[in-house]
Amino acid sequence: MQVKTFLGKDPAQVLAQVKDEMGPDAVILNSRDICKGSVRLYEVVAGVEQAAVPEPQSEPETQNELPTASGSSGAEYSYSGNTVGLNLPLGWRQWHKDWTSLRENILALLKPELHLERLPPRQRLALEYLQREGVDDEVVIKLYRSLCADDKQSVIRPLAEMVTVRPWGFKDWRNKVHLVTGPFGVGKTVTALRMGIALREEKSDASIAIINADCERGHGRLILKHYCELLDIAYNEASNAVEMRAAFENNRTVDRVIIDLPGLASTETLSGLLKNFGLTGKAPLHLVLAPYFSKEHIRGLLTAYEAERCASLIWTKLDEAYSFGSIANASAMSGLPVSALSFAPGLTNSLCPAQAIQIWHLLFKHELPCAQAPLTHS
Repeated sequence: MQVKTFLGKDPAQVLAQVKDEMGPDAVILNSRDICKGSVRLYEVVAGVEQAAVPEPQSEPETQNELPTASGSSGAEYSYSGNTVGLNLPLGWRQWHKDWTSLRENILALLKPELHLERLPPRQRLALEYLQREGVDDEVVIKLYRSLCADDKQSVIRPLAEMVTVRPWGFKDWRNKVHLVTGPFGVGKTVTALRMGIALREEKSDASIAIINADCERGHGRLILKHYCELLDIAYNEASNAVEMRAAFENNRTVDRVIIDLPGLASTETLSGLLKNFGLTGKAPLHLVLAPYFSKEHIRGLLTAYEAERCASLIWTKLDEAYSFGSIANASAMSGLPVSALSFAPGLTNSLCPAQAIQIWHLLFKHELPCAQAPLTHS
């Protein structure tokens, strides 16, 4: 932490110095009145987790807003030259660690109070199955309480309140711009392309554009560009805010724009990444996850990718998973709907707009969407 002492005639003057020199993230560590001879001064000791990053030279303060799907000027995303990332508040990591520990201890105390034998056999067997599938204790406890209140209902009913869907497509997603993000290795770039193909299958004359903001990886970049050309999908690249603005200008008349964002490095934040590209609006952000992540991994990813900013979850690599409890865990933790399910190595017929029945078949039968037989592993 960078620590510095400031002196001034009054608190307002000193706090202004702190803000000017250390930025808005500075934390006041101590303050006091002191006397130097006959002069009374105000002293403030302030600290910041890292030195302020100087703002780059930006273009004039003109804002270009992307038109909405209807063609009128909207505010899905505006552009600015600011590339300064946001830092986590001081002490946030320790607070999160303490809260996680407290939560686990509470669940450990509650779990022995689950008297599953009190439930009818079909409800009890369903909960026991979900536990074996890796569904989180918190989800199981909520389901148990709901089932105790009505011993005739199916477990699907309370589960559907936690695992919601909002199918990918023109009808349910009317925004023009959509961002796709997620950790490395989950097939995020291929998913962005599949989303574009699904839109074209829904509406054959739709004009689709993909902006590749993850263009530093040469092989993936060439593959994406190649398939966009084959499928008549407009392809653009953007590695900074200026190039992102130009890409939007090139695609002002298309029906949908899908932006493939880079995965986050350990030192990056989602807020900082969006600012690097000059994205400061409210277009839907779709988080791509794989079902073989553990509960702890899912919880960490939802935190790292700031789930409160996201609009939906997309599950990919379903054909590589042995269980699907993480789908229920992520939805319960984040409150986000599932928008699409992706599977199989090909590009066509490998992404389905999410339907509740598909998720129940995955969770309880291990049956892939559109598959004719249950998924089995040797």
